[in-house]
Amino acid sequence: MPKRSQAWKDLERQTAEALGGKRIVRYDFFAPPSADVVLEDMPQLSVDCKHRARWQFHSLLEEIERKYDGIPLLVTKGRGERGAVVSCPLDFLAGLLAEVRSYRRAREGCA
Repeated sequence: MPKRSQAWKDLERQTAEALGGKRIVRYDFFAPPSADVVLEDMPQLSVDCKHRARWQFHSLLEEIERKYDGIPLLVTKGRGERGAVVSCPLDFLAGLLAEVRSYRRAREGCA
């Protein structure tokens, strides 16, 4: 098992590769804050990677996987929060972004 400091770096690399982005490496603790992964063709997305031994809501996602067929999507909203958050598998998001990129390329080719 990789060391803790290596595990989150590996997660950032894996995420950047899966989403077709670039991992941002910070060499200075005083550097301006930035996302961990940047998608140049989708700059509105802020991709930040967090690695923990276990997240509580992962048990909810696993329950969805056991209970239903298909791709698990977990929508969560805290009491008093205005918006909701969707959690999904990384490979599903990567495929979704690939579809969006394909659509954009096809549309640009028709213009």
